Amino acid sequence: MFRALLLDFDDTLANSYPGRYSAIRQAVRRHSSREITPEEVTQAVLQYSNIEEMMEYLAPEHGLGPKLVRSFREYYYGDRREPAHLFPGVREALDELVAHEVTLGLVTSRYRHQEQEGLRWGVTQELQTLGIGPFFRAVVGYEDTQDHKPHPAPLLKALDLLGIQPRDALAVGDSPLDIQAARHAGIPSAAALWGALHRDALLAAGPNITLEQPHELVPLVLKASRPQ
Repeated sequence: MFRALLLDFDDTLANSYPGRYSAIRQAVRRHSSREITPEEVTQAVLQYSNIEEMMEYLAPEHGLGPKLVRSFREYYYGDRREPAHLFPGVREALDELVAHEVTLGLVTSRYRHQEQEGLRWGVTQELQTLGIGPFFRAVVGYEDTQDHKPHPAPLLKALDLLGIQPRDALAVGDSPLDIQAARHAGIPSAAALWGALHRDALLAAGPNITLEQPHELVPLVLKASRPQ
C-alpha cells in the first residue's frame, strides 16, 4: 500500500526548465561571454543535482563558480524572471490525493529556503507562489541533508519527518537521479515522463512504474492504498 508520495519539484510538479535555462544562459554569458546550448544544460541537469555543480560543469573557468551561482539566483528569483507553471493536471491530482488522506512530501535538490544580502531563494518561495505549499507535510531541500540525490538521504529524511516506512511510499521524479535515489532508499519509484528532459535516460534508470501524465497518479495511488 502507498500511504505517502514523495515528489520532486522541478520538471515533475512544475515546468520550471524554461526559466532555469534562461537564468543559466544569462549568468554564463554575463561572466564568461560564451553561449550555452539547451543540450548542454540538459546534460548538466541529468548529471548533477544542484546549481553549484551544474555551473562548474557549464563554465569550468577558475574562480567563476560563486559568481555564476549568485547571478543565476538573481536572474531566476528576480522580479523579471520567467515564472514556473504547474504541469496540467498537477493541482487536481494533489487535491484529490490529499482529499483521500494520502500524505505528500516534497524532496528536491533545490535549497528549501535561504536568504543572503537581500536575495531570497528556495523552493518554498515557489510553492507559495504556485499555491501548493499547504499540500505538503514535509519539504526536504538541499540544506537538509549532507548527501544528495542519487544518495538516498533526502528521501529517507522525508520519510522520517512523515513517520512513513520505505515500503509504504512511492517516489515520483523526472530524472535518473530521482529513480536511483529511490532504489538506494528501498522505495518504489515512478517516472514522471511528462516533464522528463531526456525520456530515454529516465527509462534506462529502471523505474518501477512509468506515468505519462499527472492524472495517472490518482488511480495508481488510491488503488494501491486500499486494503488488499
